[in-house]
Amino acid sequence: MSSFSVPSSPSSPSSSKPTAGQARAEQARAQSAAAASGEAKKSNPAMADQKTDWAKMQAESRLEVNQGLVQAMFGKLDQRDAKAMQIFYQEVVTELEAVLREQLDDPEFSFEKLAAKTSGVEGQEDYWSPEKTAERIVTGATGFFSTFQKQNPHLSEEEQVDKFLSIITPAVDKGIGQAIEILEGFSVFDGSIKENALSTQEQVHQQLAAWRERMLPAKQDEASASE
Repeated sequence: MSSFSVPSSPSSPSSSKPTAGQARAEQARAQSAAAASGEAKKSNPAMADQKTDWAKMQAESRLEVNQGLVQAMFGKLDQRDAKAMQIFYQEVVTELEAVLREQLDDPEFSFEKLAAKTSGVEGQEDYWSPEKTAERIVTGATGFFSTFQKQNPHLSEEEQVDKFLSIITPAVDKGIGQAIEILEGFSVFDGSIKENALSTQEQVHQQLAAWRERMLPAKQDEASASE
């Protein structure tokens, strides 16, 4: 796993994009609070005003913290893309590791060391490019296919490949979706950050398809001959 960690509070998808149910619940709470405030003002106007002022201070404080966090992470133009791609990579890796731990029955499983051997050295200018990020994701995910094969000897080679892809592809897409929600929550999913994320997603799928072709060359030859 990448050492980069995403703060849970402001970046959480549930907090940045509330569901309709959450929105309705929040509206109900607000209405209830407003009604309570009205009653409080009737009985004790001074205390009600103090509570209102305190609530405003808390809201302003949270806003300042969130703005400060976004500024710290994405404020420098030369670091915006790399920071965003780190979030993107981490979310995908988290989902892939979760499904592969379960499939390989290995609670200590991690493909970070294997993936780290590919696509340059962190700190290089293009380390977080869509191409190299996609390559690390695919190399890490497919690097344990041989273990999966040994655990599923009853399947044909084609079945092994397709079942493995049916496991890792949804995990990749789920991680990508979560990364996009986080970036949208930070209000930075636009411009080059959006372009890089979508390009990485496309390249991951292309590289997975290419991997399948490499693993099943005989099948591809048979398909070509029948056309």
